[in-house]
Amino acid sequence: MSKHAKGKHTQPKAAAKREKKAQQKEAQQKETKEFQMPDGAAVVPETVSVEDAIELLAEKNEQRKKVAKRVGIVALAVVLFLAAVYFAGVALFSFLFMPNTYIGSMDLSFRTPEQVRADIESKVGDYEFKVVGNRLNFAITSEEAGLNIDSVAMTDAIAAGQDPWKWPVEVFEQRDVSAELTNSLSATGLSEVTQAAVDAVNATAEDPKDAYTAFDPALAQFAIVPEVQGTKLDFEAVLADILVGAMNLDPKVVITADDLVHPNVYRDDARLVAVTEKANGLIAADVKLNLGGTQAAEVDADEIATWVSITPEFDAVLNEAAMNEWATQLAKKFNTVGSRRTYTRPDGKSVTVSGGDYGWKVDSASLAGQLSQAVLAGQVVTLDVPVLQSGNGFSGLGAQDWGSRYVDVDLSQQHARFYDGGKVIWESPIVSGAPNDGRSTPQGVYDLNSKGKNVTLVGSDADHDGKPDYETKVTFWMPFKGNSIGFHDANWQSSFGGQRYRQGYGSHGCINLPYGKAESLYGVIKTGDVVVVHG
Repeated sequence: MSKHAKGKHTQPKAAAKREKKAQQKEAQQKETKEFQMPDGAAVVPETVSVEDAIELLAEKNEQRKKVAKRVGIVALAVVLFLAAVYFAGVALFSFLFMPNTYIGSMDLSFRTPEQVRADIESKVGDYEFKVVGNRLNFAITSEEAGLNIDSVAMTDAIAAGQDPWKWPVEVFEQRDVSAELTNSLSATGLSEVTQAAVDAVNATAEDPKDAYTAFDPALAQFAIVPEVQGTKLDFEAVLADILVGAMNLDPKVVITADDLVHPNVYRDDARLVAVTEKANGLIAADVKLNLGGTQAAEVDADEIATWVSITPEFDAVLNEAAMNEWATQLAKKFNTVGSRRTYTRPDGKSVTVSGGDYGWKVDSASLAGQLSQAVLAGQVVTLDVPVLQSGNGFSGLGAQDWGSRYVDVDLSQQHARFYDGGKVIWESPIVSGAPNDGRSTPQGVYDLNSKGKNVTLVGSDADHDGKPDYETKVTFWMPFKGNSIGFHDANWQSSFGGQRYRQGYGSHGCINLPYGKAESLYGVIKTGDVVVVHG
């Protein structure tokens, strides 16, 4: 074979071999590129073969198993340690008191019941304490107080109150077990000693006073008067504080204001506030009372307040009995019939007169009724005083309660004058009743009852002979006291005035007038005109 022919045959074989090898290498590289670690953390370098990658993964898994084994061993050790500590605590606090356990200021932490009992019994045996405050100041020993303790019951109760199985939580809690000490202590003599001390203080103490509602004249209204605490001790409260102090074995018990006897009603009591408001509603009225056209009285808050009663049930009521009594007393002031009056006559003479049947007479029952209605309604009103009998003028009790028209009969002067508007419209000398014979003319204030002409005056049967003492005919008859005493003409009198009435010429009580004077008086006087007879 020629050289040229040999070359042509081998060249295709070599090229094919090279191409196949290149394809294998490319496939291997492709497999390597697509392979990743199971955890996705990294890609095997392109230069690592599949066999190398598998070997690497195996090594890493072995390392992980070793680490997990070591962690498990450590965790087990920790659990076993904690369990040992927990059960050690359970064992410890099954016979010791937990930390932060106190009786008052006494620390029981990590102490056995026996140690605590010994300490408590020692303290109780030598215990002495003082009681001070609010005027109390005395000392008392455990023997005087009769202090006894059941220390076993006390420590058992404290132990029962703690749970050793929960010690990991309870050791951080503050535990005051003073109540267990108190429950196990008794003090048989403490009450008697305390009672004596409290009684000694209360002998000179001031009692507390409740707040209440009262009328304040300065304010013209009802207001709340505040409570007063006082200094009196409340034995029960004092004893309770001393018992607590004794049970806690405190060296000193301080008695505070909380141990005083307290008022039952305070100024901010809603019931008190409400009744004060209601009481002020009752005194809102203002009633002016007129008598004869003149204001005779005024019923305002000051007066009404005296009729308002505050009941124990915190109600404000109008005291009808008190108001009726006030109306009765007012009636007495306004009832001028027969009362003593002093007035000044137009000629300047001051006259005092009592008696007679003229004047004002108040209807007190009707007055009380009208007042009650006005007060309850809170009215501001003017009322005429209801009367059973009226006059024709009013200037107040003790003063002239008739107008400027009246007949003034002056017995001492034996002269009569008829005034109208301050002027004399008629006058005359007179002869009045004979005082020496017991036939004096009755003094007082009257009003003319009637008028008559040609009347026969018939006297009484004073000598009991069955006949009138006199029968006298008169032309003008003007009676002012009933139908027995009055003005009339007396033609049998030879003169008038002077002292004739004392010299045996006096009348049987009537006012004797000269005929002409009786006639002129008859012409001007009217029924209802006032007649004032005085000495």
